[in-house]
Amino acid sequence: MRKRNTIMLMSEDGFKFIIEKKAAMASPTLNEMIALHGRLEDPNTIEISFKGVSSADLETRCQCLFTYCLE
Repeated sequence: MRKRNTIMLMSEDGFKFIIEKKAAMASPTLNEMIALHGRLEDPNTIEISFKGVSSADLETRCQCLFTYCLE
């Protein structure tokens, strides 16, 4: 079971990346997607699928978000 303050991002090829909500909120695009998701579904179980984004690309983006949040 995931922690409450995490977001699951799923790549086009089915890989799942769980990141802290704080890191995801650093991205304006993810921030908007999370806000929309929260209005539509249970805000405690946020899962966002990315069509057209490979697992390698999504992993790189997650690493960048994590690094940005540590600064």
